[in-house]
Amino acid sequence: MLTVGVAVAGIQLSAAPRPDSFYTAPDDVAAEPGQLLRAEPFERIIPDGARAWRILYTTTVDGEHPVLAWAHGTTGFATGCAPSLLDEPFVAGAMPDLAGTLEQGWAVVATDYVGLGTDGAHPYLIGPAEGRSVLDSVRAAQQLGEAGLSPTSVIWGHSQGGHAALWAGGLAGSYASELEVAGVAAISPAANLPGLFDALNSSPIGSLFGSFALAAYAAEYPEINARDYVRPGARLMFEAMSRRCLSDPATIVSVATTLAGREPIWSRDPLEGPMGGRAAENVPTMLIDAPLLLAQGADDTLVTPATQEGYVGDRRAAGQEIDYRVHEGEDHLSIIADDSPMIPELREWMQERFSSAAPSPGSAGSAAR
Repeated sequence: MLTVGVAVAGIQLSAAPRPDSFYTAPDDVAAEPGQLLRAEPFERIIPDGARAWRILYTTTVDGEHPVLAWAHGTTGFATGCAPSLLDEPFVAGAMPDLAGTLEQGWAVVATDYVGLGTDGAHPYLIGPAEGRSVLDSVRAAQQLGEAGLSPTSVIWGHSQGGHAALWAGGLAGSYASELEVAGVAAISPAANLPGLFDALNSSPIGSLFGSFALAAYAAEYPEINARDYVRPGARLMFEAMSRRCLSDPATIVSVATTLAGREPIWSRDPLEGPMGGRAAENVPTMLIDAPLLLAQGADDTLVTPATQEGYVGDRRAAGQEIDYRVHEGEDHLSIIADDSPMIPELREWMQERFSSAAPSPGSAGSAAR
């Protein structure tokens, strides 16, 4: 971080001199360290025959770390499915390129969400509670003085976490206005919930994610009864799946293989009745003031491009600016793999957000000869 620095050494206590205008940095400070801003002859206590100049220049100091608030993808509904409890927490939550992110000097704050690892039901795909979990994780982490966190943050998430990130971005101004949210990035977000639930109704893997969603909605909303939506012959499977954790993204593939060919768990369309109404309520439709990036894999069969494009179109029609990027050849998981071409794009986009939010670079004074 470029900054203004002044050093004074003395051998006795006295009133501090008042800096003159030389020490005031110009408005157009160079962004690079080591740049000369101002110079003038310096004559105090200089040996005979020597020449000296007082100079003002740019430099860098160790600064606060910008915050990446990571909202993880689906790990399960049960309390024990918190990423922080699993053997590889960032793998479980499908966070891409953690090492590369930290090398940028950014700090990562990663919520488990309420109900994962803590008491109470996990609000899976229930937007307000997810969004508040993300924002409050940043609030709490910034109280950890030794971490040296900047007040500036970017919120990002994948799948369920993309849904949470969008809700966090929408809630930030009213719920956590003191936070400086510089951007929101949602990767393959589960945003268009009616469209997603419709797809889950006919997909083998839909029985798994549908179990998580139905268990969460039944726990949160008293008018929803899981038995009204699950076939009698599938109730044991529903209960078993709602207790299962996805310890890593590959588990999704194995579960999909196991469920292939089986009849879906549903006895009725999940978009009918109170389940459908609550799904519509949890679509993130609040305007997000910060820059918004939404990335989607063209080959995603879980959150399909058609479903995502419907959401993007609706939000743009409502006045939301969205940087929407579709990545050819990428599916729901490969788009957040460490070798995904989306990762360097995302990192560059986040760097731009932090640079835009950074204060003007400063300067330092010195005497040179």
